[in-house]
Amino acid sequence: MQKNKISISAVVFVVLIFGGTLASLFSKKRLFSENENRRLEQMPEFSIEKLLDGSFGTDYEKYLSDQFFARDTWISIKTYTERLIGKKDINGVYFGKDGYLIEKHPSTPVDKETADRNAERVADFLKRQQALLGEGHCKFLLVPGSIDVLQEKLPPFASDDAMPYFLETMKALVPEEIYVDLYDEMLSHADEGIYYRTDHHWTTLGAYYAYVLWAKDCGITPKALSEFTPEEISDFYGTVHSKVNIAAEPDTITLYHSGTQFTVEYDMTETLEGLYVKEHLDTKDKYSVFLDGNHALVKITGGEKNGKTLLVVKDSFAHSFVPFAAEHFETVYMLDLRYFNMQVSQFAEQCGATDLLVLYNRLNLEEDTHTYLLTK
Repeated sequence: MQKNKISISAVVFVVLIFGGTLASLFSKKRLFSENENRRLEQMPEFSIEKLLDGSFGTDYEKYLSDQFFARDTWISIKTYTERLIGKKDINGVYFGKDGYLIEKHPSTPVDKETADRNAERVADFLKRQQALLGEGHCKFLLVPGSIDVLQEKLPPFASDDAMPYFLETMKALVPEEIYVDLYDEMLSHADEGIYYRTDHHWTTLGAYYAYVLWAKDCGITPKALSEFTPEEISDFYGTVHSKVNIAAEPDTITLYHSGTQFTVEYDMTETLEGLYVKEHLDTKDKYSVFLDGNHALVKITGGEKNGKTLLVVKDSFAHSFVPFAAEHFETVYMLDLRYFNMQVSQFAEQCGATDLLVLYNRLNLEEDTHTYLLTK
């Protein structure tokens, strides 16, 4: 009887593996996963050189994983199964209190050499720009992740010392008058819903608190939250949820409208009115409602007519921050180093920047491979 059970289990296992593989081979290949909001691996190009150095095998394994039949369903099954057997974290995600899905970040960067190099490049860039623009016109915001701030939401076994290494590294390198210490500010608001439960970004409220701190540090009077009209958008499931793909309570995105009429130009090709692109609210990637998601270059006009131009070197955390900052500048430029192809100091001179802000989530800055664009 026991032997029959083992045989049946073996047959089921073989059918699932080979059946799934065959289905994957003959099914239509997907270019993009809307659920995970990323491009999927395609069939790698074969060569003897790649076969011998192992890169073909590695890329082919990634391709099979990304193109596996009914991938999203299998992610859900895997998550439920691993939760049943008591696994501590699943696909790099902690299941925290109050429904928070929190990405697991290492306490020390996986690639410490890259992290240290990026810290030095950013610090050197800021110092050079301050020498050109003057003290008070260059600022740096290092945005902590939810794991860095929401300590009380983490399960007992989770690491809670993720932030200090890179925080201390940046503090040691960036001059005090440039470094805006956001960490303590975010900790003081940790219980106010400043991070999404299902996404890695901060909420618009979290971005607002950062804006207030930055504005005061720049000598700017920040607008009160009461001066904005909130608009709530429900049923948002973010990128962290996509990693586990199980039933969860959705987040709500809040848009804050000031009444200021902004014009936004994307990559020097498309111009739209307003800071929010609501077509994205009908897609999985609702966070792209903020300034249309990721672009190499974004130009915003319509803020205070004072002749001032703010250049923001950033990652996607800036997308919900800049709508507040744009109120105080006649022109704002946003650069994403992942897609931009020009030395930033050269562009800063060309666009006539009077003020500079470097705003990054700490994990993104640790791992960024494009900071060479900040060098001379």
